[in-house]
Parts: sequence; structure tokens; C-alpha cells
Amino acid sequence: MFLKKYKPDVKSGGGVPNVNDDVKKDVKNYVLIKKGKGKFFTVYDTDALIINFLFGYKILPGLKCGFPDNSLSKVLIKLEDFKISYKVIILDKLVKEKNYKNINDYTKLSIISKKTADANNRLDLLIKNIKSADQATLERIIEYIEQCLKLSMINLI
Repeated sequence: MFLKKYKPDVKSGGGVPNVNDDVKKDVKNYVLIKKGKGKFFTVYDTDALIINFLFGYKILPGLKCGFPDNSLSKVLIKLEDFKISYKVIILDKLVKEKNYKNINDYTKLSIISKKTADANNRLDLLIKNIKSADQATLERIIEYIEQCLKLSMINLI
């Protein structure tokens, strides 16, 4: 698989809704990068999850992700490296497009990024709950996690 060697730097912003949507409903097969009058490009929905997965840009409420306009070339190079089709729109005009057609990995990366975002959201919730636990509960949680880790290490041997 092309992503096994890649370790994402995903940062949850707490604004990601349930990301276990059926990917088959996704008929779009490209990342849509938009820019208005400001200095930032913005992507939305699944595209935001993909950009978050690849670059670690924070997901904002409304399931959107932004990056500065001077980072566009870096973003496009990475999308091209991963064979992800994209469209760049500035002030409602298409200015650049790359379509990988049959070798486009948009769907594959959208599935991976959704699963990663979901796992990170679950981890964020666990951390929040652990931080609010009383001392006795915290000790039991830590002991349980340590036991689980020991068991997983034994299973690896």
C-alpha cells in the first residue's frame, strides 16, 4: 500500500463530526481548493480531512481547513505525489486543475483520512475524560493500560 511508509501528523480541532459516513456517497473525486479575497486557501468536508491528514493543518468548526497562500505549491506537490486529483479556484475562477483519472487515489486517501480523524477524535475524548477522573480512577486506568500494553508486547513476540 502506498501509505504504509507515511506517518501522518493529524491534529484534531474538535470540529470533526462523525466521519464514518459511507464513502460510496462521495461522488466527488478531487480536492477542491478555494480562495477568496484573503490570504488563505480553504478546503471543506472530506477535502479538509485529507489536507489535515497530509499536513496536520487544524480542522476548524464547520469541517473546514485552511492554509496560507504561500503554502499552495507545497500542498499541490504533495497531492501530486499521492496521485490525488485537485482543482484550485481563486475568486470563483478555475486557475489550476490536475486530473489523474483512473489512477486517482482520492477515494483511498479519503477513507484513510476519515478513519484517522475518527481515531484521533476518540483519543481526544479519552484524554479529556482521563484528565477529569479522580485519583483512584486514574490509577486504575493507568494500570489497565499498562497491562494491555504488556499483553500486546507478549503477542508481538
